[in-house]
Amino acid sequence: MTEKELEQLYNEAYKAVYWTAISILKNKEDAEDVVQDTFITAYESYDTLQDKTKAVPWIKKIAANKCINIVTRRRTVNADDEILEDIEEVPDNFLPDSIAESAESRKIIMDIINNCLSEDTAMTIILFYFNEMSVKEIAERLGIPQGTVLSRLNYAKKVIKKEVEKYEKDNKDKLFAVIVPFLTLLFEKEAEQVPFAPMPASLKGITASSKAAAKGTAKTAAKASAGGTALKITAIGIAAAAVIAAGGFIAYKALTSGANSAKESSETEETYETNGTTKETDRPINVLGMTPDQLDLQGGYVRYCTSHNINEDTTEEKSQLYYDADGNMVLECLYNDDDVLIYSDYYIYDDDGRVVREELWDTGTYSLGLYRTYTYGPNGVERQESGKFKKDPDHYHVYEYDNQGRLVLDTEYSYEYDKSYWYCEYVYENDGTYTTHVTYFDVLKQDMVTSKDYEQYSADGTLLLTQTGVRSQIEVYNYDKNGVLQTVDMYYGKTLYQTTTYEYDNQGRLVRDYTAFPKSDAYKENIYTYKDL
Repeated sequence: MTEKELEQLYNEAYKAVYWTAISILKNKEDAEDVVQDTFITAYESYDTLQDKTKAVPWIKKIAANKCINIVTRRRTVNADDEILEDIEEVPDNFLPDSIAESAESRKIIMDIINNCLSEDTAMTIILFYFNEMSVKEIAERLGIPQGTVLSRLNYAKKVIKKEVEKYEKDNKDKLFAVIVPFLTLLFEKEAEQVPFAPMPASLKGITASSKAAAKGTAKTAAKASAGGTALKITAIGIAAAAVIAAGGFIAYKALTSGANSAKESSETEETYETNGTTKETDRPINVLGMTPDQLDLQGGYVRYCTSHNINEDTTEEKSQLYYDADGNMVLECLYNDDDVLIYSDYYIYDDDGRVVREELWDTGTYSLGLYRTYTYGPNGVERQESGKFKKDPDHYHVYEYDNQGRLVLDTEYSYEYDKSYWYCEYVYENDGTYTTHVTYFDVLKQDMVTSKDYEQYSADGTLLLTQTGVRSQIEVYNYDKNGVLQTVDMYYGKTLYQTTTYEYDNQGRLVRDYTAFPKSDAYKENIYTYKDL
């Protein structure tokens, strides 16, 4: 692929790629990273695309896959849908394309999608109707049955149709009069509204040598939150509020005492169809990531995790966590089936046991490496800076405290624009408990928007409850009298959906967690083993 061809593809597909990323991830920085990585992948794989006239649909799928990887990393538990009822199938032509032509009508429909559908269902209809992924492709990438995909698509159409009818009744305003195909055109029209950004120099500088250097793996790490937890989940130094709206750092050390942060990762195969054939992506491997053999871990230990899908009777090795002699988690890494490093998250501590630098690398979104540095004051962390390896930082956070030394505001800024587009507020009650609320810049609305998601903490910083998604997915964390986490209950509204239970050995280390639906046996479990170094 020549640089001219790359620029032509960029000009044709930028809006579609960016709209895919911002619609699924809802975060400007992550969306920009996906755009960059998508076009790099397209550059490296372009020669495998036999029908070059299908380049735009092809690259939209690449962007969608990268977004799915990021969504998978963020999950603390498998996030399932609304409880989908058996409903009459709704045809694709349930609304007219005339609605999509009107900016005002599009906003009404997009508000319905954003406010009345779960994140999973909204993502599914985007993948199907805009990114042109098949039901089978979506099912494989999300790890769900094809029937669930079909149910989500039908459920979404039912909800949108119902809410449109409700809007018409409440506002005495008829949005449509005829029935023709709709959702694909709606999303295409929304993507057209994305402001065009010229191709950055980092993409223009791609050369053939970069392609030749790309060897090796067919898999990319999709790091998620944990195959379990231990003792109690706390906000340490920097609160974990970023969990609820991407942007900002999720407190790396979510757990106290001997059993430290337990993050689950899932390894997904990133492939793109080209005229009926499948090409595995070639990405640079084992280039920048830290590995255990480069560290002095004498006196420490490593924790291994094996995930078991009980229903399907399949097992999968998860990431490895390495601890130093002081009990600090210094490295999380994941290898593919060929024992090649595909993910690495490395922490550097100061003499007081505080993280001063984090280095994240994988074969997908962070193939160029991402670092974060932390500066501390008398109350805790005061500033965090982040950027690509070997480059100056491009974003930074400023942390503000009240006169009691409590964190009250975390604000993220861009060096390029010198303005904030994300901040998290900490609202305290008289008893010391507090709730986190995130506000971020919505590119589509061109305005700052306060997330409906939130987290609640006890006075000592123990996580008690999270609400995620417009469907009111609530997770309640239950501890014993010693503050050891026992279960996490997930609700949809007031309905208990599933429970994850945690088991420990006589040293207080997490050895197993399992998840089950109410009044049912466990359908998945994670087994943890430890080895001294």
